[in-house]
Amino acid sequence: MNAQATRWATGAAIITAAGWVLLASADGGIDVGERPGIGTTVVALVLLLAAIGAGIGLWRTREEAVWRSGPTRMALGGLGGLTLLAALSIGWAPQPHIAWIEANQAALYVATCIIAVALTVRLQPSAERMALLIAVAAAVPVVAALLIEILPGLLGSDLDPGRLTQPAGYHNALALIAVAGVIGTASSGPRDRRAFALAGAAGALFLTALALTLSRGGVLALIVGLALLFVLRGRRGVALGALLAGVVGASIPIAWGLSRPALTDERVPVALREDDALVLGLCPVSYT
Repeated sequence: MNAQATRWATGAAIITAAGWVLLASADGGIDVGERPGIGTTVVALVLLLAAIGAGIGLWRTREEAVWRSGPTRMALGGLGGLTLLAALSIGWAPQPHIAWIEANQAALYVATCIIAVALTVRLQPSAERMALLIAVAAAVPVVAALLIEILPGLLGSDLDPGRLTQPAGYHNALALIAVAGVIGTASSGPRDRRAFALAGAAGALFLTALALTLSRGGVLALIVGLALLFVLRGRRGVALGALLAGVVGASIPIAWGLSRPALTDERVPVALREDDALVLGLCPVSYT
């Protein structure tokens, strides 16, 4: 692969990661039912560009063995089935426009997965670099969510739900982003004390956010993800160490956040949440 092709592939990878961050930080990015006009145009453009990118990536790497591998087939088969189910559900859903939104989102997942596989083939990055990219991308919406929780007077409102939802717009969606961050951090393979400390701190942020979403599905996804990580991944000791460092770092913030009704009850006025939220933000100081 020549230098110019590598630069193009690297740029495409960065754009893909940035697009994921933007979608995750803007209510998922797709809501045709509530964003008429320009919103629908943007959605159509995003889907078109994703489809074109997926088609190019699939064609350019069509002879690669990765497309015949078990993990790739499982990922694309699962996402493709989800897309088909969402599209078919338009026919019986009480709110067909919601099913239409889900079908569009699932189709975007398929296209993104194809682009990611194609870029991986072209760039051949190490597993650690891919994991680090995932963790960095996940950190943006997760840090934003924690700032909204810690600074309700500045960033929140009296109508905020009791569980973390913003900026993703849905608590389960934010939980899955946090899970991606946990897995990415544990898989990043820190090799020195500084990298290990950063991995532990990042893991603590992701785990705290996951807990404050109150998402049971997110916890299940974390268990499944970690099980696959330790079955398939080498250097299990390093991954386990980074994960345990994150658990230790998240223990006090999670214990405080889940024990304060002002932080978990629905629509608590900002004035009643600020003190507990400030303590939540100061919890990491207790380790220094």
